[in-house]
Amino acid sequence: WRGQGLGRAVIDTVSDAAAAEESVGLRLDADWLQPQAIRFYLHLGFQVTHWKHAIHMLRRPGAPRLRYQTDETRVRRLLIGDGDAERLLWTATRDGDWLRLALQPGEPPLGRLAERDALATLAVHLALEGFPLIRDAERWKEAYHWSEGGEPEGLARRIWFFEQYAHRCGHRVDAPPQVLPAGLCWPTW
Repeated sequence: WRGQGLGRAVIDTVSDAAAAEESVGLRLDADWLQPQAIRFYLHLGFQVTHWKHAIHMLRRPGAPRLRYQTDETRVRRLLIGDGDAERLLWTATRDGDWLRLALQPGEPPLGRLAERDALATLAVHLALEGFPLIRDAERWKEAYHWSEGGEPEGLARRIWFFEQYAHRCGHRVDAPPQVLPAGLCWPTW
């Protein structure tokens, strides 16, 4: 039944009902081992809030839309807003095995939580491409601080644990392999 719009219709209906009840939004958990589902939820406007046991996502009524943009260059962009009101929020570039991130200045400010969720959403988009999620060795040393959400290095670390657990249980991993820059090592159990 995939590809016939049923999933979108169900999520839109439930989101509309939640908004009518003045709910905070629609929350779901997506397994990293099902990247096609994560891409689908991102496409429907879900934003990543954290990644403790899975990729936790939230679709808030009235929240500004995030749009991930790629081109043939090595630059990835996260835009916020709709139509003419859309503006560039984050730029990600690849520098060898390293990630370079830049928050674009602009108004109105997002607020700390919205900015954190936007960065987490960008990090998941990048991870789905196999884009490096580590900016430098110092941030990698501190990645355990972000193992539940926040900085992209925390997501890289958590993905490693998700995949190690899957391999130990005999599950197939369809997600692209994460790049670890030379000289760094993966965490231990």
